[in-house]
Amino acid sequence: LKKLYGKPPYDPESAEGFDAPLLKPYNERIRALAKELDTGLVDVRSAFEAYANKPENTLEDLLLDGMHPNDKGHTMISELLVPAIRNAVR
Repeated sequence: LKKLYGKPPYDPESAEGFDAPLLKPYNERIRALAKELDTGLVDVRSAFEAYANKPENTLEDLLLDGMHPNDKGHTMISELLVPAIRNAVR
């Protein structure tokens, strides 16, 4: 089972914590690296964004403090991870 894990660029000086201009190229590089290494990628950010783009939802529904997942966010992550892990160990 190959692992690919990275933390997005975090800016402790920023009021929001994450430097938005760096997030897009960072995430693009992670996706490209996963493809290059022929490893799976569980794209939590895209899943969270898809959820939040529905009119009845907000990103805050999934986050405890604006950054870390709450129970609902962790449930969504586990629903993405479990099939990926099962597929990887077959």
